[in-house]
Amino acid sequence: MLPASLSAKWVPRDFVEATATGGSVTLVAYVVMLVLFVLEMRSFLDSRVVSTLSLSDANGPHFRINLDIDMFDIECRNLRVVMLDDLDRSPIRLISKNYGLTTLDSVGQRKRSHSTKVGPDTDEDEDEIRHKQTMQKLEATDGRKELDSDWDSSHDGFKHQSWEHVLEYHDFTLINFFAGWCSHCRKFAPMWEDIAAQIQGNKFQDADGRERAVKPMKVNCVDFGDLCKQQGIDAFPTIRLYRRDQNFTRFNGKRSLDGIVSWVRDTAAQSFGWKKHHEELEDGCNIKGFVIVPRVPGHIELMAGVGDQDLEPTTTNVSHHVTHFSFEDPMSRFPRRENTPNFQWGLEYAMKELVYQSPLDGRSFVTDSFHQAFDHHMMVVSAIAPNGMNTYQFSSRDRTSRLNASTVPQARFFFEIDPFSILYQTQGKKWYDFVTMMLSILGGLFVLMRLFTRLSLSTASTLQRSSGKGATSAASRGLLT
Repeated sequence: MLPASLSAKWVPRDFVEATATGGSVTLVAYVVMLVLFVLEMRSFLDSRVVSTLSLSDANGPHFRINLDIDMFDIECRNLRVVMLDDLDRSPIRLISKNYGLTTLDSVGQRKRSHSTKVGPDTDEDEDEIRHKQTMQKLEATDGRKELDSDWDSSHDGFKHQSWEHVLEYHDFTLINFFAGWCSHCRKFAPMWEDIAAQIQGNKFQDADGRERAVKPMKVNCVDFGDLCKQQGIDAFPTIRLYRRDQNFTRFNGKRSLDGIVSWVRDTAAQSFGWKKHHEELEDGCNIKGFVIVPRVPGHIELMAGVGDQDLEPTTTNVSHHVTHFSFEDPMSRFPRRENTPNFQWGLEYAMKELVYQSPLDGRSFVTDSFHQAFDHHMMVVSAIAPNGMNTYQFSSRDRTSRLNASTVPQARFFFEIDPFSILYQTQGKKWYDFVTMMLSILGGLFVLMRLFTRLSLSTASTLQRSSGKGATSAASRGLLT
């Protein structure tokens, strides 16, 4: 270590001689230098994702829409996926489609077959006696013709006062709920007459092996609208088989003479599948897959009422849950899975991808009254990932629209396409920037520590002189006394 006399005058003594102050300052300088070096090295090794906007039309004429949506109250037989033009609602041809429809039960679970074993009934005879007594009582009060008549019109000469009496009077009642304005009902009417003729007078075995009669009957849901709403009839024609305890089940197959008669025979012999309330038999539908559509503004519509039934507009409910909804390049070899962000380019990019590529995921849209439907309005923008892969991000605004009583509600997903693309790029620090920054840190740290040392020494010297003068004054006062 050079003596202070040989060092430059502007260098503090604590920089050239081993003093306690100099050692402390040096230790602090090393710690600060190490921390700054680690932070700068981390910045040099890491790269961040930056985004820019560019006007580009190199995304191709088509894109793919991935969807996984549960419709709570619409059967699969009455549901289709279509794309419509926003201006005139004309259909736009789908380039390709690959989706499946799965029936959901009343609690949203995928349906599976099951059976229930019923033990022997020791009160069968008593039950039969009570039923015969009930029949005699109802015949005396309502009349047999009243109980056997179709509810075809409110002006057919019958009172049609008690629906419960009709069901209690017959062992089984096969009901055809229809509406005069329903085209499917008019087409089905001749077949129903043949079905009624074949079932009337025949016997069908129940779950206990007893021979039972089945009464075919029609109910006009225009004249008896309150009854049909009470029974939860929202599509026409609807065919149900009621037992005398008012439990019922519903026919869901393709309507044909042999198919319905066979269904009545098989269902009457079953002890399971009967429900007390119509909500227990309400089926939903899961739509899962993708459609490839032209890359033009429009909207995807989960169109209800396009099957073999006409829906009742006043009771149709298109509430739904979106498990996944996203846009994607049609040539992508690896379709994006829901809620699976890409962490390849860091957490920041992954979170942007998760939030903006599928913002509807995991959300439910439930209407709180009739004549309502949710409309989803989306702005779609293409996004080019750092590896050059083209993806799509979108924002969505959702609203509830009110409809008139004659319009069947639909779940609609409107989308517009932004002409700009978001270009994501990784941005790192160059090696010469790193070297320059390290030299700057070393130089700057040396200057700061030098200034700090000089300031500290100057402050200490000033305090020392002040304390010395104070001591001298005190001593002088003591000598004088």
